[in-house]
Amino acid sequence: MLPFLIVLIAYLVLIPIEVRLSGPASRRRRANVAMILPVLFAAAGTDLALIGVSHWAADHHLGLLPALGAPTAVAVIVAVLALDLTAYLAHSVRHRSTLLWRIHRAHHTDPDVDVTTSLRNHPLDVAFLGVFSTTATVALGASAMAVAVSGALSATWAVWVHARVSLPRRLERALVKVVHTPGTHRAHHAPERPLTDSNFGLVLTAWDRLFGTFAAPDPSQVTGLDTADLDQRQGFRAMLADPWRPAVPQPDRSSGQLTSV
Repeated sequence: MLPFLIVLIAYLVLIPIEVRLSGPASRRRRANVAMILPVLFAAAGTDLALIGVSHWAADHHLGLLPALGAPTAVAVIVAVLALDLTAYLAHSVRHRSTLLWRIHRAHHTDPDVDVTTSLRNHPLDVAFLGVFSTTATVALGASAMAVAVSGALSATWAVWVHARVSLPRRLERALVKVVHTPGTHRAHHAPERPLTDSNFGLVLTAWDRLFGTFAAPDPSQVTGLDTADLDQRQGFRAMLADPWRPAVPQPDRSSGQLTSV
């Protein structure tokens, strides 16, 4: 419930700020907002499983942190950091696996990234992330408190990094030393796969720097998947069907040949 309230408040605050600073979106937000229903359905199921598993693991003293006997405060901090690393790894895997990329791909077909893009996730993608997070939670022995803190932080950052705003350069340079910003995530939404396969982290930039996937923030980056039928992938039903649609190569204007996506 707390992540949902955070997302709702963030939408009420950030959408007017986007319009004020960057103008109205170049496409309708309706299809993205409609995705809230399947996303919430998938997220509710995985969240309930995650909370239940974390309680069960804690009751049975399972996982790395209980085995080490870490104090509660230390265990919560370590678990929150480890779950953020888990989010990085899950995101990376979804880009590198052909099957998981097809499931995740609908998130990258948005030609005008804004806060509603954070809802543009296929329910199968949400379910995979839930399974990945639940597995990490059991392995860590993360407490329910750590799971709640991580969930609230993740929900907040998932909305924030999709905001269609440009931060002052000096502020952004300072922030990206520690956390991701709309500028770094916009680089992640670039059409070209070399850039798309960067900035996998959700909150901390440390994981991208550690694994060599960090890309500099670019608030002006053009977004949207590099596929010739991008316009046909914008509707609600098109997003749900996206995992079963083939990518359509773009024509190479210089040679008249098709380039693969």
